[in-house]
Amino acid sequence: MSKDAFPIVIKDNFQRPFVLKGHAHMLIYQLDGSINGNKAGLYIPPIILLNKLEFFLELDKLYKLHDYIIKTEIYPTKVIHYFKLKNHKIQLHFFCPEEFPGVLIEIKTNKQKGKLHLAPHFSFDYVLHHNPIQDAEVHVFRHHMRATSKFDSYIFCYIKLKELLKYVNNKIVIPLKNTQVYITGSSHPKSSFKITSNQFLKNVAEYKKEKEDIFNTHIRDNAVFKSSDKELDKAFLYAKFNIGLLRHYQIDLGGGWFAGLPNFPEFFGRDTFWSIPGLLMLGDINHVKSAINVFTRYQSRFVTETRKIGEIPHEIWMNGEPNYYSGDSNILYLYALYYYYKWTNDLEYIKAISENIKKTINYLHTKLNKGFYTHKPEGFLPDITWMDSIDRSNAAVEIQGLFMKSFEWGSYLMNLVGDENYKNKCINCADISKKNLETYWSDAINYYTDHRNTGGSYDKTITINPVVLLVLGLVDKERAQKMFKTIKKSGLYSPFGLRTRAKKESTYEPQSYHKGSIWPFTNGLTLLAAFKYNNMDLVRDMLKIYPKYSKTYIPGLFPELIHGDNFDCHGLESLSWLQLWSSTLFVQAIIEGLFGINPIPPDKVEIKPKIPNSLKNLSLKNFKLFNSVIDISVVNKKVKVKVKKGKIEVIT
Repeated sequence: MSKDAFPIVIKDNFQRPFVLKGHAHMLIYQLDGSINGNKAGLYIPPIILLNKLEFFLELDKLYKLHDYIIKTEIYPTKVIHYFKLKNHKIQLHFFCPEEFPGVLIEIKTNKQKGKLHLAPHFSFDYVLHHNPIQDAEVHVFRHHMRATSKFDSYIFCYIKLKELLKYVNNKIVIPLKNTQVYITGSSHPKSSFKITSNQFLKNVAEYKKEKEDIFNTHIRDNAVFKSSDKELDKAFLYAKFNIGLLRHYQIDLGGGWFAGLPNFPEFFGRDTFWSIPGLLMLGDINHVKSAINVFTRYQSRFVTETRKIGEIPHEIWMNGEPNYYSGDSNILYLYALYYYYKWTNDLEYIKAISENIKKTINYLHTKLNKGFYTHKPEGFLPDITWMDSIDRSNAAVEIQGLFMKSFEWGSYLMNLVGDENYKNKCINCADISKKNLETYWSDAINYYTDHRNTGGSYDKTITINPVVLLVLGLVDKERAQKMFKTIKKSGLYSPFGLRTRAKKESTYEPQSYHKGSIWPFTNGLTLLAAFKYNNMDLVRDMLKIYPKYSKTYIPGLFPELIHGDNFDCHGLESLSWLQLWSSTLFVQAIIEGLFGINPIPPDKVEIKPKIPNSLKNLSLKNFKLFNSVIDISVVNKKVKVKVKKGKIEVIT
């Protein structure tokens, strides 16, 4: 691990948010140590139990402690906030245990003079709506207080202290001293609360060590990347750290990853499936399988106004409700399964869900409208592509490319299970859709058009979307070079990566969601495309750019997007400051692109790095593939591979 990656030291912008995550819960709060701000709270999905908690210090008068913060330190498993007020030096240590649903706040002080006031606000909100849904009934006892929903008695928040407490004017009052505050609760009738809180408080040191061991095993010591560029090394570690912050298990639903925080604490089909390759490359195979299983279970079995048989959900909310408003979840489901098999050799799993794969193929076959995948606004969305804030009907270019490839992935999967009929069906559909992809090319702009309009004309706005065709390998070399030139001269390219829309376009809006902002996700795709077509100048540039994303808003976190001109998140504070695919696409680009790792099931792997001149040495240690563990080092472009565990044939 890079020596200066942690702690991440914050000395300003303390009103910005952060998240601490456990297995099935999380705390969103501010870097000043208060539970406050946009969508803040203790989340035990599908309910937010506590959406505000502030600390006050009583001396000669009452001081709001957060106004006197001087520093925050972010560690992999905890966050420490430092305050200085007169002669008092106070620390708040925040820690979320892995298994027990809650947050521990340890108070440390150099002086035991004065009183500390804790001002909680209980508001039982559904995660989806962020509006109070139930009034709280508060009961105060000697060492704890409990706020219970007046409607559902199993929904409650519980604050436990070591000290005797008083509850005055809606504030908990305790002596200022070294002590602990534990906040927990329940949002589900199956939750076990009394046993877990008491057990946790008796064994705090043990559960802190458990959390550190999890970080060390799955993040620090797994797929350890090092290079001659220390900023690149830190960014890769932060990407793994971010992925861990979004990893979630939901009772009655299963495991997966939140799409982003604070706006998307739910499982998104599109985001999950685009992320599957990067997640697999970090070796979290069982949780990846769980994530795929969740969406497989929700595959539509009947027809309604909003879904057809075989459709894969666009979103699954933590209360178990799905929606199906997506043009590409069904396509990317096959992409995810293709990668899953290639990186695990788990043929039994592919066989087990082969009927679900066939239903997906059948559904996609119904979308074969003269070779085009057509789409339109659905529900609350102007469109159902990833650019769902813009009406791009009726056939977006990246959807068309993915649609064609989906039949190739389907053919590959059907070949694995020995179903010749479905294999041939996929081959025929791929041939039909491939012909129509050609119609998107425009010699006038030396680029693919963004989408096909309902009347049959093509929109020549230069956008990021045709880069997907490069990632999929659907563009010949001559056209690819023309595309890269257009990217540079059109203003699509910037010092912080590719914008969603070229700056020269009259409709360019740098602060908009999809009309000019810069997304790390699509720049991860750009980096993959540059590797695929050996554009090493662009590779070099992107490897310098990508680490900057983790510094634009909250240090160490990769956000959803940044401003297209200012290259920060100014004016975009209401958007997600932590986004899954912003990290997973970077991981994929490093492992699949930079190291050139290509698994060949059941027991072979090609390793053919593509290294720009800006990097001298590379290594990837404790990399898991199939049932093996390998170390890879590249010195002066010479590749050395050591198989540390298992048997695998390496081709270099």
